[in-house]
Amino acid sequence: MNSITSSTLGKIDNLIHNKKNLLKKYKHERFKVSSDFTQDTDEVDRLSKLYRENVKDSESARMNYEKVLLKNKMQSKEFEKAKDKFVKTTMKLHQNHNDYILALETANCHQQVFYGSIIPGLLNALQDLQEEFVAEWYVTSDG
Repeated sequence: MNSITSSTLGKIDNLIHNKKNLLKKYKHERFKVSSDFTQDTDEVDRLSKLYRENVKDSESARMNYEKVLLKNKMQSKEFEKAKDKFVKTTMKLHQNHNDYILALETANCHQQVFYGSIIPGLLNALQDLQEEFVAEWYVTSDG
């Protein structure tokens, strides 16, 4: 009877150890996936801030350009300089807008996959492995 008890306790200890290892692996994989998602959202935040700055710069350049137009200085260097700055800031704004929209789409897709497939898949894999260990323990403890 004593050998059965020590054998059973050894098997339970082994089962607990295996469950802890599985949980550790799950947490590691979850952290990797979560950090990828965090990088995407950080990129969206960075581009959003840059976009707001570019809107202000473009608006400022537009106002300066319109001020030069009102002065009727269309043949001066000031006009060319204001026009060039307005065109450059507007192009930069449009490029940043495109980058921002692409980053939003990437983050949205990542979020859908993250919550719709990856996390449920990780949890199912963890559950399946734990069930296998329990079934293995149950079979070996009956024998």
